[in-house]
Amino acid sequence: DIDLAVKDLVYSAFGHAGQKCSAASLGILVGSVARSKRFHDQLVDAVTSLKVGYPSDPTVQMGPVVEPAEGKLLRALTTLAPGEQ
Repeated sequence: DIDLAVKDLVYSAFGHAGQKCSAASLGILVGSVARSKRFHDQLVDAVTSLKVGYPSDPTVQMGPVVEPAEGKLLRALTTLAPGEQ
């Protein structure tokens, strides 16, 4: 179920501003989903439509980050490894 997979991945990665120990930092796509334009487009749309702002605003979906990513985490979040796209 692509809709549910996108919803769950976005919630896990960005819930609690992505600052919880169980936050998703990697999605492994298997089979046809790995090549699915629908999955890719839905994921991009879901992430780019997140409203970021002050947590006191009830319409905000992602509040402030405790600490910005740095070091290995920053590189992993911003650099594709060979074979990734």
